[in-house]
Amino acid sequence: MFKKDYGYTAGANEMIQYVNLNRLPIPPELEQEIFDRDQTRLSMRNAKNNPSISSSTTSQTQENPADFVLSGPTWVSRFSTSRSLDDLHPHFKSNMNRFVEAIRSGGGDINVDATYRPFERAYLMHYAHKIASGQINPEDVPPMAGVPVQWVHPVPSDSVNAARQMKQAYGIVYPPALVSRQR
Repeated sequence: MFKKDYGYTAGANEMIQYVNLNRLPIPPELEQEIFDRDQTRLSMRNAKNNPSISSSTTSQTQENPADFVLSGPTWVSRFSTSRSLDDLHPHFKSNMNRFVEAIRSGGGDINVDATYRPFERAYLMHYAHKIASGQINPEDVPPMAGVPVQWVHPVPSDSVNAARQMKQAYGIVYPPALVSRQR
């Protein structure tokens, strides 16, 4: 796309900005790059929020295997989606507040279902959908720091069934993005 239009191949940063600014779907070749960045951002956030946790100890590969929980609908209640307009990006938040106020002043009611999905929840939804729809094998799902989910069950068919149960419990209709626009 860039090579044709601009005469060079864009780097990952430029591609991510282009995709976000133009509200395009994230190309599959950028998903891992974005996921890796979010992992780094999550590790930094965990270290900032809890100084006793360093980024090296938040890595799932170093977590105790006994702490892992099999995938399934029990994960749906974890890492809740925000419903607060305060969690929106500042520019969008001010526009949304004006929009909500206009609806209310016109006598309308507002029910906010979701404003921000934490990285952890996006990860769980994304891979539950991919496993349930046969797009990825449970053993190929990359780990995520701070989410000790065990995608691989002792009986292989149980892995897919658990992902299907998660997909249904989340109410997933369309493939959830691994990474969405940032706040």
